Amino acid sequence: MDILNVILLSLFSLIALFILTKLMGYRQMSEMSMFDYINGITIGSIAAEMATSLEKDWWLPLTAMIVYALAAIVLSYISVKSMAARRVISGKPLILMDHDIVDETNLNRQQFATIDVIGQNKTDAAQKRLSLAAQDCTLLPVNEFYSAETREALFSLYPDLVIDAIDTVTAKLDLAAACRERGIPSITCLGTGNRINPSAFRLGVIEDTVGCGCGLARVMRRELKNPGLIKQPVLYSTEAPRTVVCDTQNGRHSPGSISFCPPAAGLLLASWAIQRLLDTPTV
Repeated sequence: MDILNVILLSLFSLIALFILTKLMGYRQMSEMSMFDYINGITIGSIAAEMATSLEKDWWLPLTAMIVYALAAIVLSYISVKSMAARRVISGKPLILMDHDIVDETNLNRQQFATIDVIGQNKTDAAQKRLSLAAQDCTLLPVNEFYSAETREALFSLYPDLVIDAIDTVTAKLDLAAACRERGIPSITCLGTGNRINPSAFRLGVIEDTVGCGCGLARVMRRELKNPGLIKQPVLYSTEAPRTVVCDTQNGRHSPGSISFCPPAAGLLLASWAIQRLLDTPTV
């Protein structure tokens, strides 16, 4: 009879675990916070006790499991609605804002771009890749293209600094001005396409780009007429972009990116960000 009770309670506890797990939401272990991990172990331990506790009322451990699960659900909801709560529960996240999807053309230069994630949102693919490399780091994906209409999706999250890797001039100008108005340090990445010399990348301000041969820098200098924005930090290249031979029907083409130039630019942008966070900026 005791064996039958253990079997029945084991099946019941498994069903309860399955339901509670579905309610809490499935996440890979690498995506869990320390609280999630400990909470999951605790619920599993209670379920095991429930299955083998022949002398106690089975509903007592079940009640405890439900309480732990509800606590996880409530904290998850609060952390989504409140950035302050998220910082307390999970730490301050990296914010990645983009609405683009992974394309075959990204495979040569973007670390999170692999064949198995082609067609997925870049933010989701980046979050998955980061969880495999840095389990203590939280990435908050924002699946939106930045624009004047969507800027609050970024600034409502209160970033400490902003790295601009947008490929449209209008959005770049708006982001630089919006960061300036809010007192948030930002850096603008200028052209990296059609270049093959990663050692030519420089950190500076927009007025330093005179004569660098970058068409994007020229447009940015012309549009950034605000005296405060002429000192906007930028990453640029002293290498003139190469002419791309195009054999398409209409003769139009996007800038080509070789595998080692965008990553080199990204490392310099990361260096700028770390120096700003440490209050030792060089630009």
